[in-house]
Amino acid sequence: MIRDYQTGDAYWVVPQSSQAHEAQIFAEGFEHITAYSFEDDKGNILAVCGFDVFEFHGEQVAQCYALVGQNIGTKLIELTHFLEKKIPEQAYRLGIKRVLMTVRDDFLQAKRFAGLLDFKPIRVLADFFGGKTYQLYERKFYYGGSGSLN
Repeated sequence: MIRDYQTGDAYWVVPQSSQAHEAQIFAEGFEHITAYSFEDDKGNILAVCGFDVFEFHGEQVAQCYALVGQNIGTKLIELTHFLEKKIPEQAYRLGIKRVLMTVRDDFLQAKRFAGLLDFKPIRVLADFFGGKTYQLYERKFYYGGSGSLN
């Protein structure tokens, strides 16, 4: 089940080893953004994801965040489908044309996940966090003359 984030949900995610260090430092950040929690039938939090909007060079931009647990298994498909719909829906609602995310360069599953969500790598971020290289990913949205999302 995917629901609105509740205080402390990020701390219940059992992080993948590639995200363990980030999870310890950034889990608290989910308390301050628009976020969602993905839980199994037993109430275990399998993942949290969310976004924050900020101004960049006079343009409103969204930054996406995700903490996906090592126990998500095949339920990743359900989370992916949710985000495939939610990201464009929120972008349109907020008038956002650029959505960004950062992914650790050696975290192959996360890079694949970004690709499944139609994000494209646009820049290498050497020594970005914890001495690791990251990739900056971007997804662009275009609004047609009718105001509809293209």
